[in-house]
Amino acid sequence: MKPYLPIIALTLLSAACDKADIISGKEDGYCAPATAGLTKAQETVAAGQIGFDIDFFKKAAGRDEGDVVVSPFSMAAAWSMAAAGAAGDTYSEIARTLGFNECTSEEIGTFYNKSLEAMRPVSDSAKLCVANSIWVDRRCVLKDEFVSEAENLYSAKAASIDLTDLKSIDYINDWVNEKSFGMIEKLLDESARNSAMIMTNAVYFDAPWTCPYDYEIASFTNVDGIKDKRPFFCG
Repeated sequence: MKPYLPIIALTLLSAACDKADIISGKEDGYCAPATAGLTKAQETVAAGQIGFDIDFFKKAAGRDEGDVVVSPFSMAAAWSMAAAGAAGDTYSEIARTLGFNECTSEEIGTFYNKSLEAMRPVSDSAKLCVANSIWVDRRCVLKDEFVSEAENLYSAKAASIDLTDLKSIDYINDWVNEKSFGMIEKLLDESARNSAMIMTNAVYFDAPWTCPYDYEIASFTNVDGIKDKRPFFCG
């Protein structure tokens, strides 16, 4: 019998702020999700999210394997959706790892939903799409309560399909390709057929610079304080 493993596919980049900023909201350039109207439990989720983001990025960047592009927000979103379908020790371990100690899955999901609302573009020239999905092999049964929480709190597509069929893998790839506006043409290969569950999170953002610059002559300062002319952020 083949082993069936969950696949969590994560894409693109989210920004992290200092953990204290998300609670106070007083720092200049504050970039964390809006915290107005949050309950105490949701503030715990907010602080845990930022703490997880920072720790995750430090570990990824600390491997000294060249440039690092990761999405802690995507990682937390996927595992938060997984927590919504977990219980007992499994739920507690996921919540503790994410820094959401003693928070219910509904409190976590409600905060995530508020984060999505706060991320809405402020101008017509900006385009942002956060796409979540959960694909479960048809031998598993998705409870109605889980599907409802995934759809209402995470704006996620939750479906039970035959993951052993390559057509299903192609369908998921087509879904990701559509949600990423053609940036990710093929996320999964045929090895995904050995999965019991696949969760995806894609973050697509496209907007003009507030202060445009000529990337051919732009100067950037690295962490060592050395200026260098490099064509960063050019597509």
